[in-house]
Amino acid sequence: MNPSKLVRLKAEWEGFSARHPKLIRYFETLAKREVVPGTVLEITVTEPDGTPLHANARLSEEDAGFLADLQELLSKKS
Repeated sequence: MNPSKLVRLKAEWEGFSARHPKLIRYFETLAKREVVPGTVLEITVTEPDGTPLHANARLSEEDAGFLADLQELLSKKS
């Protein structure tokens, strides 16, 4: 990735974090918990017209391992 894009992305992330602190705290809390197979992730996004979009997934052992590795990687960058 282009270094100038990384700098811009960092600034955009800081702005997003400042505008949505509850969402960021929620993800930080989740990142500290152990992810185990069988965990169900559910996400609902509501569009401006009120239309809800739903998604859910039950995590497999492979998914849980991937997310644990991702948590480890991200915790080392902080």
